[in-house]
Amino acid sequence: MTRATLADLLAAAAAAADTGATATATMEATTWIAIGILGIVLGLLFLVNWIPVLVNGRQASSIVNFTGGFYRWTFRVLAYGLLLTGTYPPFRLGE
Repeated sequence: MTRATLADLLAAAAAAADTGATATATMEATTWIAIGILGIVLGLLFLVNWIPVLVNGRQASSIVNFTGGFYRWTFRVLAYGLLLTGTYPPFRLGE
């Protein structure tokens, strides 16, 4: 059994998306890796965001938009994984 690197998984996911194939185990693994990495980034942003909140009393709008986009995309993936929807969610942090 060989170990697939992150680059291999991302390349396979891009190839499957380009051919219009349905979601495969590779795409799902890549999605969960991306959610984990973005979750770590979001946690670090929360820590860094404390300084402007304490000084100005409000959050930066870019951090609020990133947080909302992360949660929207994560819940779309969860809905797909729980078979609540049949369409695989595209990777977008926007609407």
